Amino acid sequence: LFRSAQTPLGTSTERHTRMKEIPKEEMIFNPLSFGDPNGRLFRWNEQLYRAIKPEVAGFYRDLLSNGTIQKLTGHGLVETEVTDLEIDGHGLILKHREIPVVSYPPEWCAAMLKDASLVTLDLMKNLADENLMLQDAHPWNILFDGTKPVFVDLGSIIPIGSSSHWVAADEFRRFFLHPLML
Repeated sequence: LFRSAQTPLGTSTERHTRMKEIPKEEMIFNPLSFGDPNGRLFRWNEQLYRAIKPEVAGFYRDLLSNGTIQKLTGHGLVETEVTDLEIDGHGLILKHREIPVVSYPPEWCAAMLKDASLVTLDLMKNLADENLMLQDAHPWNILFDGTKPVFVDLGSIIPIGSSSHWVAADEFRRFFLHPLML
């Protein structure tokens, strides 16, 4: 899917691999996306994209090419696909299915918070089966598509690494478990 810097693009069989550079002046970065260490959300041509940093682009490209991300969409992860777009300073551009209505956790009833917590746990369980985990687990990573909670922060997925301890467990308790207990 991706060409090396040495690959000439003059032949007709290689033209389909050309990357399309997005003009920076046409991009609108999401102001709430600044905290993601692996990328940024932005809008372009009325579509929602995520620009992935070069140092982690290979990791996310592998997750998409080996079917892991597609499998996880069945467990609440937002549908995502690789694009042929490029942005200077980023290694991969992904397109997300857009959720039509955005609501925030303070607007949710207790049943919605419970459903959001359960989809986070289900996603985490399935990530662990793939030696992956969520690096953050707060309700702002969830949007509701009608009544269905959808985890929208693909950049939160990281390898488990040497520790099997869930790095976001305290955050999950603080933002999901404790409010539900109240």
